[in-house]
Amino acid sequence: MRDRTIRPPALEEVSERLGMTFTSREVVSDSGISVVERLRSDRSSLILKTSVPELRHEAAVHHLADSLEIGGARLLASNSDAQFPWLVQEDLGEHNSSRLLARDEVGSALEALAEFHVKAANESDAQADVPDRSPQWLVANLDQVANLVEGALKQTEAIDVQRSDIKQFRGGLSALSDATSRMPTTVIHGDFDPGNLAYSRGRWRAIDWGLSHRNSPFADVAHMVMRFPKLEQLPLVERYLEAANQFGADFREERDSWDLLQLGNAAHEAFFVWWHSYCIVRLGVRPETYAASLIQRFKRISHVRQQLGI
Repeated sequence: MRDRTIRPPALEEVSERLGMTFTSREVVSDSGISVVERLRSDRSSLILKTSVPELRHEAAVHHLADSLEIGGARLLASNSDAQFPWLVQEDLGEHNSSRLLARDEVGSALEALAEFHVKAANESDAQADVPDRSPQWLVANLDQVANLVEGALKQTEAIDVQRSDIKQFRGGLSALSDATSRMPTTVIHGDFDPGNLAYSRGRWRAIDWGLSHRNSPFADVAHMVMRFPKLEQLPLVERYLEAANQFGADFREERDSWDLLQLGNAAHEAFFVWWHSYCIVRLGVRPETYAASLIQRFKRISHVRQQLGI
């Protein structure tokens, strides 16, 4: 495997792009997928994020999110053509990263998300560079996906992968693709949860657009809503649907809210089965980082027919 160690840009390059001088840089986090640093000048600090080439579309989506007023930290500069693409954004300091938001706060965030989904669906130029990772894409590349997932599971050494397991997984993906084939697709955040929301400029906005891709909008909705008690889930979905309708899109497609939520959740999990497998096999991320969630999601997609009645 070739060296995939992320190499952030020289401070001089970033300084030239921004027209300002930085006095120091410190690593805030290093996930193996992205390195996040805090750059300090005499008067302020900014966040520099450098990522693997597979995430070079992040700056374009970040720019779109800013223009549609859902982006949390403003994008200030970027270089998506670099070997390891990077971007500089506002430093929001300590933002919401752990507490469970109140239902009304999440409802407000979902309304903003609906506006983003609807308008992004109409931005053909913005969508062109954003990768498709929907269930339909996974099935169109089913042999490659299945081999990748099998390789990742074997590396975890926590599950004995049989041919029958992979066959069942392939069948689950195919059934999910058929069930979601009529659902709308758009650019989605990809990891829309409380940890990726920040209160900025008077409203809750999304940060960290690295996992953005094209998929069912309900993958985003489900990822946020499913963490709430069941009695609170459907009112939140309805609030999202009403907001989408106000912006000119009928995302319901004659399905009830419960079906949309379950199918969106399965689409979200299918994406992460592929992505975590890719991270392990292609990007060299330690298998134990994703082992537990990968195995759980693999099993749920394998049994998606029984779970969703499809």
